[in-house]
Amino acid sequence: MQKESLNKIFSIIGIILIILGIIAIIITINNKTIDHILWICYFFLIISGIGLLYRNSFIIASQLNLIIIPFLVWNIDFLSNLILSQSLWGITDYFFASRPPISQIITAQHIFTIPILIYTLYKIKLKRKDSWKISIAEGITLFIIVRFFTNPESNINCAFKSCIPNLDSVLHFIPYSISWIIIFCASIFLTNYILNLLFYKKSK
Repeated sequence: MQKESLNKIFSIIGIILIILGIIAIIITINNKTIDHILWICYFFLIISGIGLLYRNSFIIASQLNLIIIPFLVWNIDFLSNLILSQSLWGITDYFFASRPPISQIITAQHIFTIPILIYTLYKIKLKRKDSWKISIAEGITLFIIVRFFTNPESNINCAFKSCIPNLDSVLHFIPYSISWIIIFCASIFLTNYILNLLFYKKSK
């Protein structure tokens, strides 16, 4: 595919992701669940869309660091629900409930955004190895805001208890907020390392 055509496709996808992120926030506000706008996937949609528009591999990688592992967990649960009609962890049960089509479309981004963004990095390459800095700053900032300003029952970004049943009991010897940060940072560094290994290209 010619570079010009590919750039147009990246721009269109970037705009779509930004629109989906904005619509998700609007729906959240209309449903009077304001704290739900702090779900990290909404920020991911908008920031990744901007990265695609500008073909900025640093921005794109910073968002992939945040979501690749959580999204993989989501997709495993989704496939179990889809194929076996049985959820592993209950993470994706809401997707199979009766919901407006636009909400389903927004949620479906868990399935298609990772392949799109990875392909983008494959084409444009990484110019820097330190995208983890943005990832950690973004994630920890959201974590602090969620912990201080949202209802624990909403459990935004799994900040109050694990979204995977029984994982809390495995880590009971560590305060949950500490274990969240450890797991979060470890997943970012692991993802960042793999992305650098696959897509980093030293500038000449």
